[in-house]
Amino acid sequence: MQREYSKAFTLIEAIVVVAIITIISVTALVTLGGNSNASQEMEAKGNLGNFLDIADNFYMQAGSIPAIGDITTVNTKVIFQTTATTSVNTLSYYLSGSIVAAASKSKTGCWYVIRNYNPTALSPALLWAFSSTVNTCLASDAILIVDPGTGKGYKAENPILS
Repeated sequence: MQREYSKAFTLIEAIVVVAIITIISVTALVTLGGNSNASQEMEAKGNLGNFLDIADNFYMQAGSIPAIGDITTVNTKVIFQTTATTSVNTLSYYLSGSIVAAASKSKTGCWYVIRNYNPTALSPALLWAFSSTVNTCLASDAILIVDPGTGKGYKAENPILS
């Protein structure tokens, strides 16, 4: 007697396949889900870097820091504004004397950058800071967070490269 074999999957084979797909899906979600914070941090830093490029280009062409109306949104994804921001897609900026400051919201806090176009030994040309204690980012707060004489609270490096 010959046995006839079915060409369909058995119930056990189907359960094993579903279990394997479930395990792979859960692993992928756990692995990729943790990257949203890191990507928002990088996006916030990138927005500040783009802002600095715009301010630096204006300074090189005009020979002075930009005025409030001179900073305009060139990227449709990020909106530059002088008011506080609570979103990654908006950037707060502040202009005073030879100082240009900006703030960008990330998922875990606010990134700040200050560009000083008249640097001294006590007041570096480029300062970066991060605060995890605020939910609303205002660029003028960057001036208050740091003691310009010591640079305390800032890293004098570009976090985009780190």
